[in-house]
Amino acid sequence: MKKRMLLTLLLCAVLLCGCQKALDTKENRQIFSEDAMLSYTMQMKDTLYAGIEAPWIAVREEKTQDQGVEYRILGVSKDLSKEAFSHELLGRVNTLVICRVSETTAEYRSNTGVISRGTTEVAEIAYYRVDREAEELVRYAGKDNISNPLPEKSTNTPHLTVSDKQITNAVEKRADSGVSPIHPTGFFPVSPEGDLEYYISLKDRNEKIVIPNTVKRIVRLSFSGGKKITIWVPESVEDIAPGTFGKMAGKTITLVVEPGSYAERYAMENNITYVYAEGYEP
Repeated sequence: MKKRMLLTLLLCAVLLCGCQKALDTKENRQIFSEDAMLSYTMQMKDTLYAGIEAPWIAVREEKTQDQGVEYRILGVSKDLSKEAFSHELLGRVNTLVICRVSETTAEYRSNTGVISRGTTEVAEIAYYRVDREAEELVRYAGKDNISNPLPEKSTNTPHLTVSDKQITNAVEKRADSGVSPIHPTGFFPVSPEGDLEYYISLKDRNEKIVIPNTVKRIVRLSFSGGKKITIWVPESVEDIAPGTFGKMAGKTITLVVEPGSYAERYAMENNITYVYAEGYEP
């Protein structure tokens, strides 16, 4: 019985590995390289407050032997994962995720004074909104970075640590959170019930905070640092705990709200400065 279960598990593992590898094939790379999105103009915008919009595709940018660029396919969003890879599938992609990997080196001195050098990877994950009507890719402000620490001891052998799975996990977390890349997803610990408890040490005097539209109730908001704080509150928020904005002495708070929303009513009842989201320029 145990042997049969073990064989079943091994077969499942083989099948799963096969499915993951099947996505990054020579044929699929060719389909992706021919897609029009790669020829779109890349626009750089200081601020895009929307979260990552599915469907998305994540690729890794790699140098070829002739110093050109090719893209290895890392993964697609769950809504595309069961479909055959095709031009039609790519035509529905809303977000292009490009991972670019660089290397970081560090030197180690042994007890005998011998110096060795270790190398590790640092992966930058950049997000682009695909606008096919305008034929452009608009880069979201900010990015995710993944790097595993260098080992305590090393040789000259490169210590390559960032896996494809780590990259796709980061993209999935970003997409599922509804949080724009201008903030790390860890800033928003949202419970399954939609409760938000938020604390952050602000570096800039003028800080902009965008609450994801998965939040239903703001339990607590508190900040250290920063003087002028603008907070986008989505229509999904149905309740804000009493005193949420009451312990921010010396800070100027502005709420960006939707007309008729709970956040607008809360701001009016608590004498908090607010503006409407439509047409507001941060």
